[in-house]
Amino acid sequence: MEDIKICSNCKKSISEKEFRSGMVYQQGTKIICVGCARELGAVKDGIDEHVFILQSTLDNVRDIKRALTYEKSTWVNIAGAVVQCLVFGVLIFACVSNKENTVSILLLALVFQVMALTCFVVKK
Repeated sequence: MEDIKICSNCKKSISEKEFRSGMVYQQGTKIICVGCARELGAVKDGIDEHVFILQSTLDNVRDIKRALTYEKSTWVNIAGAVVQCLVFGVLIFACVSNKENTVSILLLALVFQVMALTCFVVKK
């Protein structure tokens, strides 16, 4: 049984004869008919490969952008961000203070940093 091939751009059916003759162009899983390839700039008195490659790269980047999923923020991530801000404040305080307990302040910053990292990876 033949697979039905459809142009990804114009949704026109592509015959098996056209497909085997090499008159269609493939971009990964996408199949593009000759008419759409001309419109996209892939065929112009022969094959202008540079334009076709750039167009297929742009299409692949758009597909990747659509496939990305965004992580929902949870209270643990928000707590990690707050603790990360505390780390920055403690480091600034350690740089400004000229006291003898600077090492203990830096250790406090280290503890806060470990807490922040724990909050960021706890749900993964």
